[in-house]
Amino acid sequence: MRTYELMVVVNTEFPENDEKKQKELVQKLIGDQKISDLSVEFWGKRQLAYEVKKQTEGIYLLATFHSEGVKVGMLEQQAKLNPQILRYLLTRKEENE
Repeated sequence: MRTYELMVVVNTEFPENDEKKQKELVQKLIGDQKISDLSVEFWGKRQLAYEVKKQTEGIYLLATFHSEGVKVGMLEQQAKLNPQILRYLLTRKEENE
């Protein structure tokens, strides 16, 4: 299994202290893909370098999970449809041997 990291910037109306909502948001993005060991870290509210969708601040979330593969197209579609998401970045972590 491969390890993935998903950084998500959501608008400031998103509930900051609700871990359940944070995990639900990540689950919606990933969709029906099989994942394991999902952990979501709250990085807090930060100033954005430039205005995105008329927002100057965003709440940062970092999700780490394991999966055989991620369908990036599906993730992009879900991110575009969700009005709370300002930006996202999905990366695959290299395994150190």
